[in-house]
Amino acid sequence: MINMKKAWSVGLAATLLLSQGMTVANAKEHSEKSHGKKTQTHDKNKNKIADKWEKKYKLTGKNIASQDKDKDGLPNIVEYQLHLNPLSADTDKNHVNDGLEDADGDKLSNRAEVELRTDPSNPDSDHDKIKDGAEVDKHGVEYSKKVHEFELEIETDDDDFEAEYEYKKGHAKIKVSKKFITKATVEALVKKFEAATELTEEEMQSIIETELHLEGSYDMEAEVEFLNGKEVEFEKQSLDHDDSQADDDDNQNDEDED
Repeated sequence: MINMKKAWSVGLAATLLLSQGMTVANAKEHSEKSHGKKTQTHDKNKNKIADKWEKKYKLTGKNIASQDKDKDGLPNIVEYQLHLNPLSADTDKNHVNDGLEDADGDKLSNRAEVELRTDPSNPDSDHDKIKDGAEVDKHGVEYSKKVHEFELEIETDDDDFEAEYEYKKGHAKIKVSKKFITKATVEALVKKFEAATELTEEEMQSIIETELHLEGSYDMEAEVEFLNGKEVEFEKQSLDHDDSQADDDDNQNDEDED
């Protein structure tokens, strides 16, 4: 199992940077090679980022290393380490946010590694010969299968409610807007999402409908993001039999009038 507090210190020639609640991995001095000769990287402000790189992207301020100007979930120190553009949320223009990319191929997104305090440039942060994504939490769930964020909105004829789930820094945070859906219900939904290897939108919809005992007419919107970077978004409008029959009658009346 990953020891989140030790993953940075065991076997890593790095220093830790703690800012805005995030610990960033592998914050080490970089060197450059020029014509086969090593030259020391200049770092005037001692923030583990080369002055040349800061100048290239016009980065200024007291906390350059922890800034995230492009809002991709990666602080500048990580963007520097992974050779990304700190001013573009999609450096390689492949329509995948840099934070959702997997730079080291360990089945954890770059953003997830920042939050889990593992090294986004090393697939085995604690050097135990198990890739970071294959490590398991205290419940035995592989990190690559864990839900990172889950948002749900449902409107019925009688009421509407929202639920939010976020797994961050090793803990789950849950918010619900109405008593109709409890935190325990949200946790149950997340566990079902995590139990399956791959789920389609239709399968996720079915799980939500079954767990919440949804009947009649309702509108549902949901978004699920896993720690491996996979995102699933879907909307569904459900009409009960009476509503469907009413719509059919309306359509028939329109045809008769024509």
